[in-house]
Amino acid sequence: FCLLLGIFMFISLGFKLPSPPSPDRLERFHQIIFLILIIYLIAETFRGIIEMESIRKIRWVIFFGMVWGVSVIYRRIRYDSVSRHTVLITFTISLLCYLSFYLFHGIFSEMFRGVSRWDLQTYEWGTTAYTLFPLVVALPAVFSIIRDGHKNIRYLGWATLVLSLSASLYYDSRSALVAVLGLGVLTFPVLGIKRLTGALLLSCLIFYMFLSFIWLGERDLDDMINDIVLSGSAIWQDSEGAAVAGPGRDIDRWLHIQVAFTALTENWMTLLFGHGYRASGMAISTHLYDLYRGVFLPDKAMYVRDDESTEAFTAFLVDTGLIGYMLLLLNFLCVGLQILREKNNPYRLVLLGSLGLLLFWMVIINILDVTLFFIAIMPSGLLVLLAKTMRSHTRPAERKPGLKPVEAG
Repeated sequence: FCLLLGIFMFISLGFKLPSPPSPDRLERFHQIIFLILIIYLIAETFRGIIEMESIRKIRWVIFFGMVWGVSVIYRRIRYDSVSRHTVLITFTISLLCYLSFYLFHGIFSEMFRGVSRWDLQTYEWGTTAYTLFPLVVALPAVFSIIRDGHKNIRYLGWATLVLSLSASLYYDSRSALVAVLGLGVLTFPVLGIKRLTGALLLSCLIFYMFLSFIWLGERDLDDMINDIVLSGSAIWQDSEGAAVAGPGRDIDRWLHIQVAFTALTENWMTLLFGHGYRASGMAISTHLYDLYRGVFLPDKAMYVRDDESTEAFTAFLVDTGLIGYMLLLLNFLCVGLQILREKNNPYRLVLLGSLGLLLFWMVIINILDVTLFFIAIMPSGLLVLLAKTMRSHTRPAERKPGLKPVEAG
């Protein structure tokens, strides 16, 4: 709603947006698909209001209207007039400030308030996957600053990378750690030997600090590796029961994915159009109870609520059906194609990695109420902005004294 208020203030103060640049065929198709998605989600919201008999859900109509308003403004960006330096600095400093406050708040709470950083996730912050979601969008700019930024600016990139890895380890966020390390690996081909060596040594130093001091007596390297490697083991071990389903805390996510298809295929209407936006909790609760009770975790069945919360993949699929998911995936496809065609951008693979992590995050946590998710995939959104502004550039050669440029003709 702060963004919506900002748009209204922008208009009321008499500012005029520049005329939008002429979109090409792919950009125009993306705009149409995104508009259809927004209209469809608003229609599904009204369905949810009727199904749930909850007028409070009208806020989602305002939310999607706001997202569309932001996309209209973003489409008027002329990328040829946007400073590459400004874009990268904005992304990096924003993430640096955000992570600084997040880490400081956790350390301060544990040292002076007597509140565990794990308790903060319940009362003062969201879960770690929810809170560290901005890493997915901002990290490509950070790596670009480290490689291409001015000497004084590169320190901002290195500091942000240190905070990203430190926050992931301090709050024990496996998803954030996968994002930092995964995007870091994709950046290796363009970093160069010197910076690659620096990144590896820095990562080793941070891991050593956590293993030797912060995690002392709590966990070791084997615990951390097994925690990440075995996270998805429930997918192929579920038939043997919960006792061998990996570390246990990911079995819920796998069951929620399974129950999504059960709730979706109740009839052809729900298969195509879902149950209505934000109605997934009611739709999956009975099926989830039966799944817990009959096969996997009977002791958890009693805790299934009538309106069960779930992650974004299940929520969006059950809420909007195959048509809604098809529209969402078409938006992802349009963004991916716009990234791929920027052949002068050495970070295309990293940006595609960020796009893939957006889908990956939908399986981990419900991020559908995070505006950043839609801003990242909308026409002329953040990932497209990075794709068009992170192109390779050559620094002007230093002119030697006494030499003059040769004039043609």
